[in-house]
Amino acid sequence: VDDYLADLPIKELPGIGHALAEKLNDQNIQSCGQLRILPK
Repeated sequence: VDDYLADLPIKELPGIGHALAEKLNDQNIQSCGQLRILPK
């Protein structure tokens, strides 16, 4: 499951709209794996 989600594009997650996906993209975050390693 972790491997599948790591490659999943952020924009494919339920609740992630265009605006939030664009903000994350501006921070160079395009996949769930990249989002997961961010500090909380």
